[in-house]
Amino acid sequence: MTYTSDWAYGLNDLRIKAPLFILPFIISTTQALSRKQTSFILEVFITSVLLGTAISMSELVGANNWIRGYFGYPEQQLLDIRDISLFISHIRFSLLICLAILILCYKALISREYRTSFQRIICAVLIMWMAAFLIIFESVTGLTILLVTSLFLLARAAWNHKNSKQRLISIAIIISIPLLVGGYLYHQVRSFYHVKPVAIEELEELTIHGNRYTHDFENVQTENGYYCWIYVCTEELSKAWELRSDIMYLGHDKMDQYLEYTLIRYLTSKGFRKDEEGLNKLTNAEIIDIENGCANALQASKSSISSRIYGIIWELNDFMKGGSAGGHSLTQRLEYWKTSVTVMQQHFLVGVGTGDIRHEVLQAYEINNSGLQEKYRKRPHNQYLSIGISFGIIGLIWFLFSMIFPILKRMSTSDFLYLAFLAVAMISMLTEDTLETQAGATFFAFFNAFLLFGRSDTQ
Repeated sequence: MTYTSDWAYGLNDLRIKAPLFILPFIISTTQALSRKQTSFILEVFITSVLLGTAISMSELVGANNWIRGYFGYPEQQLLDIRDISLFISHIRFSLLICLAILILCYKALISREYRTSFQRIICAVLIMWMAAFLIIFESVTGLTILLVTSLFLLARAAWNHKNSKQRLISIAIIISIPLLVGGYLYHQVRSFYHVKPVAIEELEELTIHGNRYTHDFENVQTENGYYCWIYVCTEELSKAWELRSDIMYLGHDKMDQYLEYTLIRYLTSKGFRKDEEGLNKLTNAEIIDIENGCANALQASKSSISSRIYGIIWELNDFMKGGSAGGHSLTQRLEYWKTSVTVMQQHFLVGVGTGDIRHEVLQAYEINNSGLQEKYRKRPHNQYLSIGISFGIIGLIWFLFSMIFPILKRMSTSDFLYLAFLAVAMISMLTEDTLETQAGATFFAFFNAFLLFGRSDTQ
């Protein structure tokens, strides 16, 4: 704060990060909890996460709207699967789910708290449910964190195993999981780039109503293997659309995208021509999907991890071909990181201070002539870059040391819980400003202090 010019922003940042100072102080100066007390707190956490997933599923299937209607509240329309997380950011919620899964694994496999068959069956069901929820939730971040953390912990277990059979099993799992995931992603990418061949000389010039098609051979954008910009008849498409929807053809869909663009992409993904006949093949449900901003039939399902991965591949492909990063979570982050690295290089040693990060990053967008629209220009979405910009390389080194030192100290012990938590937190910081929100800062502050100082040494 000593060299910050924006004191209002800096003080608000300190308010958000207050748990990072308060919770460790309270927990470290309080008598450590017994094993039974620790177990109770962890089970309360697991129960809370489980309840959160149940409420989210109720939102997905529409049960919450029935409850809203019963009490006289208006219904909420679900446009994005991530909106089913009602009380907390979907990213933060996925972190809680990952940690809850790992705690359940600890209780069932390591601490042996769950000894009976019934307890272990319940534990297995809860683990499978929460993992399935991450898939339903389309949480690529959560699934990635869970996968990488699990591989890290398995590798550590393989290293420590004295039993050669158990070590071989761990190594086999460590090798198999990346191969399976890599094979699945390879199949998805290959399917995306498989384009159905088109004989240019055989393309028809007129619709069945006698109107002329436009064929743009230079634009090679595709959806599900079909070229977007052939067989386009805007005249027919606009008239046919406005007979079936209250949203103007040249207006915006509910995701604030150009509706014409959304419609053309959706029709292409179905393999339909972009004319009156093609539009009339769409069902009323598909018209609603398009109005809601769905640009591909694969993404029409409220929940599909395959469609989410398709969307990520599409984002990257469009970005590499000169498309805008705005409105796309992954490619926006590439712009955030590029801009943030520029700011950090300019203030390399001690940074810009606690309060000036927003001003400096926004200014860098202007200087770099970023293609991002103003509404999409945000903070780094990388905690390490945020620390580097605020406090320079000196602050970043100290931050990394404070994170890594407890790991190095505890690697020789069997503290699965702390290693699992810290792995989840540190991996999340690669793509999120985990400590820059109240929920994220509180999550990290509580579990870091609780697992380091809140348990008795006998645990």
